[in-house]
Formats: sequence, C-alpha cells, structure tokens
Amino acid sequence: MKRAIAIVTMLAGAALGQWDATPVLAVMRANAAAWFSASGGTITNYSLGGTNYQAHVFTTSGVFTVTVGGSADVLLIAGGGGGGTGIGGGGGGGGLIYTTATLTAQAYTITIGGGGGTGTVNGSRGFSGTNSSAFGLTAVGGGGGGGADGNHGYAGGSGGGGARRSLPGSGTAGQGYSGGASNGSAGAIGGSGGGGAGAAGAGGSDGAKGSAGGAGVTYSISGASVGYAGGGGGGGYVNTGGTATHGGGRGGGTDGAVQQGTDGTGGGGGGGMSGAYPASVAARGGSGILIVRYPVQ
Repeated sequence: MKRAIAIVTMLAGAALGQWDATPVLAVMRANAAAWFSASGGTITNYSLGGTNYQAHVFTTSGVFTVTVGGSADVLLIAGGGGGGTGIGGGGGGGGLIYTTATLTAQAYTITIGGGGGTGTVNGSRGFSGTNSSAFGLTAVGGGGGGGADGNHGYAGGSGGGGARRSLPGSGTAGQGYSGGASNGSAGAIGGSGGGGAGAAGAGGSDGAKGSAGGAGVTYSISGASVGYAGGGGGGGYVNTGGTATHGGGRGGGTDGAVQQGTDGTGGGGGGGMSGAYPASVAARGGSGILIVRYPVQ
C-alpha cells in the first residue's frame, strides 16, 4: 500500500513538472509485461490456493500462440487404446506427460491424438491410440488390448491388457504402465485390464471374470478435479466385466455392456465379452488432450 501511494505521489509531482516520471513509468510497463500471455484452445480462468490461473484446453488439434513468454504447467495426453474383441484385454491409457515448460513468444502447433478402434472378429486385438504432441513433447498412444490365442496386447503409452494365451503390452517409461497379464492359458478365461498412467492393469487371478483396468491420475490443472489416462477393463467369459476408472471404459460382461474410453481423458476402451460377434464387440479408446496453465493477475 505504501509503495502504491508513493508511486501515485511521484506521478502527481511529475504532472506538476517537479520531476521526470519516465523511469517510474518504464518500471510499471515492464512489470505489466512480465505476465505470461497467450491465445488458443478453450480458455478458463480460476483461482486455486490463492493464485489466479488461466488455462487453455485443447481437445482437438490447433495452434497455441504465445505473445509474452514464460513458464507454464503442461498436461499432454495421447489417445487411449481400443479393447480386444471377444473376451479381450482392455485398451491401455494414453501416455501422460505433466511438466513445467518455458515457452517463448511464437505460434506452437498442437496435435491431439485420437482413441484407437476395435476389431470386428472374435479374438482380434484393439488398435492403439495415436500420439499427441506439443512444445517438443510427444505422448505415446495407448496400446490396443489383446485378443485370445496369441493376439498379444500392443505396447503404448500404457500397454494393452492380455487375454487367454496372449501377452500384455508394455508401457512407456515416465508415461504409463503395462497391461495386466493373462488370466490363464485355456478354458473359461476373462480378459485382463489395460495399463493406466498410475498403475498396471490387473490380471492373472480372476479366472472367467474380466480384470480391472489400471488406475490413471487425477489433476486439477483445468480448474476441476479430473481423472485421466486410466486403462480399460477386460471382457468377461460368461461373467462380469473388468471395472475401470480415470476415463477408462469398463469391460463387457454379464453385469453390463462394454464402455468406451472417455474423450478428452485418453482412457482405454473396454475389452469385449464372450459370445458371437457383435455381442462380443469391444470399445474404442478416448481421445487425448492438452492443457496449458499459468498464473495471471
């Protein structure tokens, strides 16, 4: 308060010709220009912990234009993998990167990855999600879930879940975890869960039940608490489907229909249940997202 009064008094003196106000005005302009400024995406303003923030959210590809550079928090997520069809493994969550980046005044190209699709034949594995990229960073698409009898889950940001006689896919270091191991090698075996950004998919002990997708991670960078990049649940063999969280889709089963990963979270799609196609259909992964956040006045 005293500093503000002093500046007003000095400017008043300058107006009367008592002294040159140019140095003070220069400092004020410099301080005003020190705040990060940018455009692009959907803009949200909020206050958290006593700090005011502006967040830019990209759910589709676009351009982020920085006019005054500085430091910003960045959450970048790729598309999630699709689930495997017919007692298939859940799709892996999209690779997740959370970091602080120093951005300069320029236009940055933003690419947001889509969720992976699914096969149309029993035992077929899901397709992997596509990468998201921004500011020189690349989040890797989630791996497609495995199909039965040797159609292994794909590696990805997080790996696709395994299935009967099929191995899970591995995750990418620093971005996600592997899919769950197969529940068994023969007989009535449910699909395993896809890996998530916070944990590996479950599997190996649930028998005919579909196993749970790996947990994702929750952030409040957008101004709301949201779960991201969870793995999809595995499909059940005439039994319950695997559960999923953080944007992942549940596996198909006797307790409910298969669900797709949530768009804008990079969640993996659920694996399909047993039965003849299309009853055994799996679900696609959710699309990715970019959120850039920085303090404002």
